[in-house]
Amino acid sequence: MREKINGKGSSWILGLMGMLIFIVCVLPLACGGGDDDPGLAPANSLCAHNAYEEFSTFYIYRYEASMPDADDESMGTNDSEACSKSGVMPWYGVSDPSLAKYACMSAGGRLCSKDEWWEACHGQMGATATVYPWGDVYVNDICNVYFNPDNLGHMIRPTHSFDSCRSPDGVFDVVGNLAEWIEDTTDPIHPVYMAVGGSVAEADSGDLRCDSYRTEDDLNALNAADPTGWNVVGFRCCFDKR
Repeated sequence: MREKINGKGSSWILGLMGMLIFIVCVLPLACGGGDDDPGLAPANSLCAHNAYEEFSTFYIYRYEASMPDADDESMGTNDSEACSKSGVMPWYGVSDPSLAKYACMSAGGRLCSKDEWWEACHGQMGATATVYPWGDVYVNDICNVYFNPDNLGHMIRPTHSFDSCRSPDGVFDVVGNLAEWIEDTTDPIHPVYMAVGGSVAEADSGDLRCDSYRTEDDLNALNAADPTGWNVVGFRCCFDKR
């Protein structure tokens, strides 16, 4: 009888432990993200299963930022924070970089700096840095760019639509699809916002280089006559190492 009671007790304890593991490690809001999520999102984040890539001093979103309610056909409408998910429409039409900055802050991060974004695109500036994420020679069919034969309609595509469009460190869509806001804090008192990486609307391969950029003033001038140019501007977020 004693052995039988102990057996029931052990089964009950094991069952309770299994339930606790499910609550802590399966439910999205409790976990704070996917298997490769270092737990950077706040506890109340709406962005379950965010994907990041790790660098020496920072993390960066693996995918272009998207809204919490985005899917593969719609950008969504919830602009409370920025997520990093595969296979959803990215957050486009961001004409005000301060909106991107706020969305990253709500997710526990910030806009990337120029040096961080460049490192994520092609490695640190120097002998090992490449012109494009894939190398030094421009190729049309790797990313979602203007002359890609798989997208002659020049449409924005969901994140991770082109599997080969990744940097050596696994950051997707750093060129093409959307140009991305960054914050150049070389002068911390007067930071400058830039859009980097080019977009699907760029017909000049020079505008798709990792080191290409346009300042906020440049974009304002370009889009003054045709505001639809803002449609191809988005962003992604960076996070400090803790």
